[in-house]
Amino acid sequence: IVKAETNPTKNASSEAPVPVIKRLADALEAHRTALGVRAAPDMPIFQNGNAKPLNLDNLALRMIKPAIEKCVKCHKLESDHKESDHPYELDKKTKFFGFHAYRRGLASNLHALGVPDLVIQKILRHSNVATTQAAYIKTTNEAQIGAMETLNTELQRRDSINESGTLQTRVIQ
Repeated sequence: IVKAETNPTKNASSEAPVPVIKRLADALEAHRTALGVRAAPDMPIFQNGNAKPLNLDNLALRMIKPAIEKCVKCHKLESDHKESDHPYELDKKTKFFGFHAYRRGLASNLHALGVPDLVIQKILRHSNVATTQAAYIKTTNEAQIGAMETLNTELQRRDSINESGTLQTRVIQ
């Protein structure tokens, strides 16, 4: 599905089942159950009120962006910003850049977990592993990893302080 149009797949392998984790499979099944009579096999699982494929651009514009994009100065959503003493200015850290980032995130996380690039290629349905490696698998540099480890250590330290302000020792693995 591109925007709200259903197009044929590029090749036969694109029509194969898509592997998903159990959490997603359960969520999709719950969604399909909630659709009731509109959950027929020939109907899209994500559909608008007319049982046509959901337009993902509209979903992003109407639901996702308003729910996550915040003001850089006060961190309020634009919808909650009307009575502020300054104009709304989008915080680029909360800007929604589209659904493609989810595929890139999946590829990068699978790669970090040690999943072979050829397996990631198959999951993403790329015809060439070079596409997966060049455009989807993003690795982090040592400084980024070090910064995240520092954050993790600080969060663990804060978790170990009880309400009275004394430090509790706790092993977190």
